[in-house]
Amino acid sequence: MSFASRLSPARVTQAAATKLPRLLLLALLLAYLGIGLGGHDPWPDDGIAFGAMWTMAHGTAPDWLFPNVAGIHTNASGPLPLWFGALALRASAALLGSDIAAPLASRLPALGWFGIACAALWYAAYRLARRDAAQPVVLAFGGHADPRDYARMLADVAALLFIGTLGIVLRWHEATIDGATIAFGAVALYGTTRAIARPLAGGLLCGVAAAGLGLSVGPLPGLGLLAGSVVAFGCAADGGVGSVGESGGARLRRFLLAAGPAILLAALLLAAWPLFAMWRDPHAARGYFAAGFVPWGPQPIAAQRADLAWLARNAGWYLWPLWPLATWALYAWRSVPSAVHITRPACLVAGALAGGLLCAPVGELTLAPLVAPLAALAAFGGTTLRRAADNLMDWLAAVLFTFAAVFVWSYFLAMVAAVPPRMAASVAHLAPGFHAVPHPAAMAWAVGATCGWLGLVAWRAVRRSSALWRGPLLAAAGTTMLWSVMVALFMPAFDYTQSHRDLALEIARHVTWRSGDGISGDCLQAHRIPLPQRALIAFHGALRFGRGDDGEACSLALQRISGTTVLDEDPPPGHPGSWRLIWEGHRPARPAETWRLWQRQPR
Repeated sequence: MSFASRLSPARVTQAAATKLPRLLLLALLLAYLGIGLGGHDPWPDDGIAFGAMWTMAHGTAPDWLFPNVAGIHTNASGPLPLWFGALALRASAALLGSDIAAPLASRLPALGWFGIACAALWYAAYRLARRDAAQPVVLAFGGHADPRDYARMLADVAALLFIGTLGIVLRWHEATIDGATIAFGAVALYGTTRAIARPLAGGLLCGVAAAGLGLSVGPLPGLGLLAGSVVAFGCAADGGVGSVGESGGARLRRFLLAAGPAILLAALLLAAWPLFAMWRDPHAARGYFAAGFVPWGPQPIAAQRADLAWLARNAGWYLWPLWPLATWALYAWRSVPSAVHITRPACLVAGALAGGLLCAPVGELTLAPLVAPLAALAAFGGTTLRRAADNLMDWLAAVLFTFAAVFVWSYFLAMVAAVPPRMAASVAHLAPGFHAVPHPAAMAWAVGATCGWLGLVAWRAVRRSSALWRGPLLAAAGTTMLWSVMVALFMPAFDYTQSHRDLALEIARHVTWRSGDGISGDCLQAHRIPLPQRALIAFHGALRFGRGDDGEACSLALQRISGTTVLDEDPPPGHPGSWRLIWEGHRPARPAETWRLWQRQPR
């Protein structure tokens, strides 16, 4: 039984708002991000970003203004996250005197982006939960949650759901720009909540977030996030816990004080890079932007339809378990007036998604800015679940992650002991020629993570805790456990199949050997080589590619034959007989993929 003085659908007791131990939350955050950040070479998935960072760190001013990978301009992203990665690479090289730690250094900015995202999300959720409209109902016979304890619990739940999101786990451990886009979405969320009390500060934060997203994935997503922020500023807000609402005039003044600086600052910061590039090197800037910096322009209608199909197939697992709870929050809180804790995150989700759908190409970067606002919505959705549904989600997470752990350990047993045979054959197909040698420290970590997870599941079975963070804790701990076990057991196999180090060193040896015969070894013409592989071979082999596929008249050419299309098999461009094959090889992990080194013949 409860009083009807508040229309909140949340019924939370003081026992349900029990404080989550801070050491447990901190340990989860550290384990989640720390495991897998280092200990492996750059892979093709992060090859473009890593290559652009490395080119910047060892290049000149044009390389910083116009991101490129070994001489080829990359139009897949903006320069802002790449600048931070390049600074980390330069700092690492200055401290160590070499590029030996370059792969790890390129991923270190992820630590900063992760910290910003977590802090912004936690404080945004806390501030939203302190609003009067967000508070749970007052129970008739007492025992309802204290407002401060409730807000702290809900912020913890948002953080746990954030690290329990499936689609972002791998991206935090690569040299990609996904972390920056997630962080800017979280900063915009905090800015909209800050604007309730301090509209100028909140507006400036949203302007920075929109510009940062625009300089990371393109202006259209940034403008979409800005539009969502501006609409969120216009949502009516209650006056806080125990206070009255604002008048219409005061609300308008607050809106203008937040929206005006946000729009102005976002426009200035977004325009700073292209304007400076045009002033610094007009010819190069015109060529760079005219060549098609893809995120600056909208897509054709046909491409948008294909992207919507991609979104329908992939958004569900990428944003799990956020989207079911966020959708339920929209429904459960639909009748609560001035529910800024729902409308403001929802506006950011709608704005960022609309901007991303207009941008080419639509992919995981389109979904990344939605994670933080959806995590806040999902936390509020969790407060309205009935006990049976809440328990169902707890046990669903416990069962799914336990079975996933059994699955991963079974494949590891098949990899090292060839039992069961069918799993062993599958591993041999995925990593041909790989021989697993279990490392004691890695095994100990995997066993410890698994035992910790089983202990948490046992605690949930024995202790019928009413704390609302228990389900999100299971999701976050399960994701962290599964990632930790996979990294500990399979990182050598992953690196074996993805690394291009040995191939690049083999190519470099043949280039050096041929250089002794008077052939120029300081320039390679790339032929049919995707940009990520081009970046990895240039880095590991210390090789310089010519500008473009046909640009410089290099004496040597490198070709990749994927084995999937006959178009890859044609020799480098030129008149018949202008190239002579001097070396052919392949990576043991990809026997169907052939690499050829050609020498240009004199006419």
